[in-house]
Amino acid sequence: MSKRFSLKLAFALFRSVLLQINYTDFKRVGASVPERCRQFFQASTFLYFQKDEHKRIKIHALCQYIIANASTMVIMTNDSRKMYQLRDYVSASPLLRNVYVLTIVRKFFFFLDPLGTGAIRIRTLIMDPMFKELDFLRKSEGMLPATSWFHLDHTNRMYKKFRNLDADGNGKLGEDDLRGYDPPLTNSFIAQLLTTKSTADGELDFRDFLNLELAVANPTAPRSVRYFFSIFDLDQKGYIIEHDLAYFLKDVLEGLDETLELEPGEEEFGSGKVFAADVMNQIFDLIRSKHPRVITLDDLITSGAAHIFTSILSSRDLFDNWEHNDGLRINYHLQRGPPSPPLPPHRVLAFYHPEGSSAAERWPEPPAPPALAVVTTDA
Repeated sequence: MSKRFSLKLAFALFRSVLLQINYTDFKRVGASVPERCRQFFQASTFLYFQKDEHKRIKIHALCQYIIANASTMVIMTNDSRKMYQLRDYVSASPLLRNVYVLTIVRKFFFFLDPLGTGAIRIRTLIMDPMFKELDFLRKSEGMLPATSWFHLDHTNRMYKKFRNLDADGNGKLGEDDLRGYDPPLTNSFIAQLLTTKSTADGELDFRDFLNLELAVANPTAPRSVRYFFSIFDLDQKGYIIEHDLAYFLKDVLEGLDETLELEPGEEEFGSGKVFAADVMNQIFDLIRSKHPRVITLDDLITSGAAHIFTSILSSRDLFDNWEHNDGLRINYHLQRGPPSPPLPPHRVLAFYHPEGSSAAERWPEPPAPPALAVVTTDA
């Protein structure tokens, strides 16, 4: 029986017989596995996991951890480059070192300094799980999944993605560069992103880009919700109204009816246009805000649907994906009844103007909404 097979067999027995394992049995297993696998059974590995009241860790979590790191271990072995050699390589490369440090630091400040003060309390820092993850990386000679934000491979991927988007090589991402972002972003979202989140003359530098990546990767985190909220709040007034939604929906819905196909058995009826008012009604139903037709940051966070809200307003592709797969059912093709009730004059949202009307019609000024507790949304 090969060593690899014996290790797989050991874990199969774990999964079928046990749910948790204590430290004594953990060390006993570590002593019985092949030499090259014993690095996964150090005390630091056991301390990495959350323990139950009997000081046991979950076997399933341990198996996932080892599987995630095994590929990295094989790559490092085949390449004859140990973790300490990689660390020396990072130290010897000023550019890579600076990028790596910036990438790590940015995550801490993004989540622990939401108001952008430039400072984090020491107690807040050391008590946060991110610090424990980074400390584990230091103690365990880099034994973290390659998907971890603190892994060197992840830093390389982020920097490569930034450089690939930076078409002119000026170290900043402008409007044209961001059109190559995946998933594709609408022009209105890109314009507002650059207006509210850039610190480099209207373009995103690498730090700004990392903020965007963190927000996209953690869409339901309160800090990410705050990040996107300040983009959608056009006038930075502390709340979002129909006027704000209309600005972003225009790009999302424009021409959408021309690309859709009827479902089998359906007949085309009426204009077949996508009514922004219908989309907007469903957005307000989704968020269930405390004030009618007004969405605050607190509404967005407590709704649990902030990631859907962001997807609908920022990307045509994400909107299509949500509509087709998750049930935001808007009747694109069939107008079997009248559209949503007509809105007051200040809420005219028709992106598809009747014949003879001007498509360049300016948005009328919306009236003041009810008094709200305004929330600061500084990036």
